[in-house]
Amino acid sequence: MLTALKQYLHQLYLRRMVAVFAWIGFAVVTAALVLVVYLSWQTTRQSIIHATQTANHALTQIVINEEWQHIRGLLPPAGLTDPVQLLARPENKTIDAIVRRFSANTDLLKVKIYDLQGLTVYSSDPKQIGESKPDNPGFLSARQGIPSSELIFRGKFGAFDGDVHDRDLVSSYMPARTPGGIEAILEIYTDRTTAIEQAEKTRWQLILLLTPILYAIYASLLYVVWRADRARREQETALSRLAAENENARAMAESASRAKSEFLGSMSHELRTPLNAILGYSQLFGLMPDLSSAVREQAQEIENAGNHLLALINDLIDLSRIETGQIEICLQAVAVKKVLEESLTMVAPLAHKHDIELIAPSGIRETTTVQTDYVRLRQIVVNLLSNAIKYNRPGGSVRLACQRHEDKLRISIIDTGPGIPVDKQARIFQAFDRLGFERSNIEGTGIGLVLTKRIAEAMDGTIGFESTEGKGSTFWVELPLSA
Repeated sequence: MLTALKQYLHQLYLRRMVAVFAWIGFAVVTAALVLVVYLSWQTTRQSIIHATQTANHALTQIVINEEWQHIRGLLPPAGLTDPVQLLARPENKTIDAIVRRFSANTDLLKVKIYDLQGLTVYSSDPKQIGESKPDNPGFLSARQGIPSSELIFRGKFGAFDGDVHDRDLVSSYMPARTPGGIEAILEIYTDRTTAIEQAEKTRWQLILLLTPILYAIYASLLYVVWRADRARREQETALSRLAAENENARAMAESASRAKSEFLGSMSHELRTPLNAILGYSQLFGLMPDLSSAVREQAQEIENAGNHLLALINDLIDLSRIETGQIEICLQAVAVKKVLEESLTMVAPLAHKHDIELIAPSGIRETTTVQTDYVRLRQIVVNLLSNAIKYNRPGGSVRLACQRHEDKLRISIIDTGPGIPVDKQARIFQAFDRLGFERSNIEGTGIGLVLTKRIAEAMDGTIGFESTEGKGSTFWVELPLSA
């Protein structure tokens, strides 16, 4: 189910590849543009805050070094927390004068002084004297000795010389640190409107610069994907057309093969009937007592030729049955030793005629069985033995061997013949190809090995060979062992 879903999604993606890439690419490019602009803005913003905090820290140190002893004496005594009394103190004007002197010709808009409990004991905006901010994060950080700053926007803000409007400010909490420790906290408001406006302008310039570049890259990639998708579709169309043509060709080839097999089967049956009559009459003719030896030899030649032709016809019938799926195979547990003994007995006269020694397999048990068809296995072994005898050298040998390979049994026929040249080995299982022995005195039809291979495969077996020119050949067939 999962595999089918993956295949469906893959096919859907291929069909909609350009559209999918277009949407995803647009989203990625847009997100990249937004991210770059955002990070640039945050970097600029933090740079402004850091530069302002550094300047305010330096200003605070100057105030501490030059005027803090004076300011300390002007601050209200501990325990005075009433806002009205704090606002009414005349010392506020003196502190205000000192603060204004240090703030002149700077971007400072407001300065506040807190005691260590968060009470506003001075502010350049008198309305805020007496306010308390004990839980403000910036105040708490500065009380620990760590300056803290933030960028804020105020639509209306009380500055040294009255209210100002629409301002971008940096609020910095600075510890008033003396050799005796932190004695108070200064909050300094710095006007950074001009810097923020310049940063905004730079941000829009960046947007205007990056937008055409990124979307041009996106459009180029989209064009490449579109071209690739079009090429893929054209290739798929060509492959589909080729597959259809191949299917038609395969169907035609199968039809032609079936027609050929049916024709061969039909013709073989038609030829076998008169051929049997010829063989019968030649045998009767040879039994007549008053024939001369020359006539009797001629009758024997007729019989030999007829037997050869009958063997060819029988092979053609078997081959046509295999190709049309009409061959009868009865798979059962077959004792291998019995089949091999019968096969050796059947080819013994042929071996004697060619002066070939037959060597039976050793060590094979009576109980060794394979899952196969008895008659067809014997046909395979006899065919391979006959070839090993006929294509051997005078005085040579043919040896049968059996070897177990996991759940299969390999039956090998090993001869001492001339071997098969390397350049001819690829043709060994081709029909009617006798590898140059067509005009020799060795009998053969050229379809024995083809038929043997087809029968072995029909019984879930395999067949193969190894050959060394000048040393001999080994043909083998592997069949599954019985359970």
